[in-house]
Amino acid sequence: MPEIRFLEPRNIREVWKREDKNFTPWLSEIEPLARLFEACGLALGDGPTVQREVKIPGVNRSLDLLVELDTGEKVAIENQYAESDHDHLTRALAYAIGLEVTTVIIVAESHRAEFVAVADYLNSAGLSYAHGIRVFLVSVQVVGVPGGDTVYPIFEAVAAPNDWKAAVTNSKSGAPAQENTAIYDIHDRILPMLRDATGLFQNVNPSSSYWKTGAPGIWGVSVAYAVLKTSMYGQAWFFRYGFPKTSMAGYQVLLQHKDEIEARYPDVDFRWRTERQYPALEVSVPDIGHSTDVTDEKLKEVVSVVCMMQDIIEKYRDEISAAMSAVDEKKSTK
Repeated sequence: MPEIRFLEPRNIREVWKREDKNFTPWLSEIEPLARLFEACGLALGDGPTVQREVKIPGVNRSLDLLVELDTGEKVAIENQYAESDHDHLTRALAYAIGLEVTTVIIVAESHRAEFVAVADYLNSAGLSYAHGIRVFLVSVQVVGVPGGDTVYPIFEAVAAPNDWKAAVTNSKSGAPAQENTAIYDIHDRILPMLRDATGLFQNVNPSSSYWKTGAPGIWGVSVAYAVLKTSMYGQAWFFRYGFPKTSMAGYQVLLQHKDEIEARYPDVDFRWRTERQYPALEVSVPDIGHSTDVTDEKLKEVVSVVCMMQDIIEKYRDEISAAMSAVDEKKSTK
């Protein structure tokens, strides 16, 4: 029988002496961020841009971390030792409103009951808006084996949005509740299939949004699917936020291999969406959508299309990465 021992709590200050000089830089690294996002049920994706000590316009203070995902979504993170306070919550919300950040994460050793209530209220109020701000309160603790030097950080979300409730109550774009719940149900059914088939979408949760993306490992490239009224589609989507020329360079690789791709899949009706600022290779699956009878067989057709998009990206992975890197507009602006 293996030895069984109980972990004991450690003083966070013995691991990271200072919150600003030690903990924040550690949290800005990819693995800790991925663990934090996982605790929130969010996907960090590939190639996020992380900024520390970001100045807030009009306020003589800085946000601890600003994370921009490869989907273009921005996440504001404030962290502190001890209990969360008004200053950190207000600062994060001010940044979220001012720069259209969609998600706020407050990390602290503990969160007072009144702040949990405030977060729950803000999340409930946000259900009424298509672009409401999501608020996560996350506790951080450090534990270790008695007498050992190795420590184990633990993140736990103590307040978070209710995605299921959002699907029922959200009235985005005038959409009725039954439409939102139908979209949620499709995501809820197809996401486990996609996780098994692709290995992607691991931390992508169902919601009432029309589309979901998975990160195949190239910054600015996504495998996506969307739920429409009477159809669904799968995409290879090129979206390096703020840098359309870089996105187009990746898409051009597929366009150069258009004849080869279409010959490889002769029965597939590809749509080459070059007219968009952020282009995509797209395949539609008819007779399935939020206003139709959704069968498992039709969902499997969508899964097959998404798998095909993943295979296409994988086949030309090196070329896509090289092409996007060669015209990386972020590098050229330095």
